[in-house]
Amino acid sequence: MEEQRHDSTGSPAISLDQFVALNDELAALVRARVPLERTLSEVGRDVPGTLGETMRLLASRMSRGETLAQAIAAERERFPGIYHAVVAAGLKAGRLPAALEGLAGFSRQCADLRHAVGAALVYPAILVTLAWSLLLVFVFFVAPQFVRTYDLFRFPPSSALEIFTAMRDSVIYWGPVVPVLLALAGWWWVRSGRVDVLRSAWTQGPLGWFPALRRILLHAQTANFAELLGLLVENQVPLPESLRLAAETTGSSHMAEGVGRLAAAVEGGGSLAEGLRRTPAIPPFLCWLIGSGVEAGVLAKSLRHAAATYRETARYQSQLLKVLLPVVLVLAVGATVTAGYALTLFVPLTSLLFELALDVSIP
Repeated sequence: MEEQRHDSTGSPAISLDQFVALNDELAALVRARVPLERTLSEVGRDVPGTLGETMRLLASRMSRGETLAQAIAAERERFPGIYHAVVAAGLKAGRLPAALEGLAGFSRQCADLRHAVGAALVYPAILVTLAWSLLLVFVFFVAPQFVRTYDLFRFPPSSALEIFTAMRDSVIYWGPVVPVLLALAGWWWVRSGRVDVLRSAWTQGPLGWFPALRRILLHAQTANFAELLGLLVENQVPLPESLRLAAETTGSSHMAEGVGRLAAAVEGGGSLAEGLRRTPAIPPFLCWLIGSGVEAGVLAKSLRHAAATYRETARYQSQLLKVLLPVVLVLAVGATVTAGYALTLFVPLTSLLFELALDVSIP
């Protein structure tokens, strides 16, 4: 678990939802061409908490002559490293609002996925809590009745009852385990909603631990890479430099290293097509679009098409996940809990009936 990050003033890093709100505000202000430092300062005074303080800090730095990129870089403890790269790429292309809106789209999708996963985990957590409570009821009230029945008929206690008796004697040690674990998991999930989930590669945060979510994030990451690369190329930024800047905005060291080697090869006069084939960090479909776009002289258009395709794929998979994930989790946890409780109840009962049948059958 990541430690809570603080800036020089001792304030915590902003949450993911706050980051989305701030990014949208910056994009709107830049597009409207209003003075950032004055507007951020005024808005920051009206916004409570860490978000308002962050706005005021940016405004203060910009009023002292720093650019937006410099102010964000100076407050790196409040922002993910990729944010500075996105701002730098947007300024280089002369399309900062578009670059900020692209990142805002991914960040908002990331926040929506977190909310969907969190909501999907509520029902399984309730089922686990109920099952644990029923287990405690069984150990304290039902199992002793089985023990008395065995004693009444003078049957030797079954191994299952011996286990339950031992569990009752040691309940002080294992009883609080599940409630404590669920409480810690809930606390960690709330904490993971900070902007730290974007501080490194997008697919390496808590959401990236789930295979289905990782695929969605990879598609969204590829869409942003293609969109920023298209903006840079469209504004006459040389292709090698465009590749490096776009790769840095993904936050992935694997992508940055692979695309960096590709950019170096292109600068050295190497074949772009050959370099793309040797860059596994870029998906094959995007490699094909980049190569064909350069040959046909429509690279920017091809990249916009690629960005739209990957973004739509991520959106579709995200909607599908929101529908299926709660159902799958409830069925899996519900089936496991039902089977476990059935075994807990029927194993001692079956042993008792077997002993009764055996006793009756003996002349």
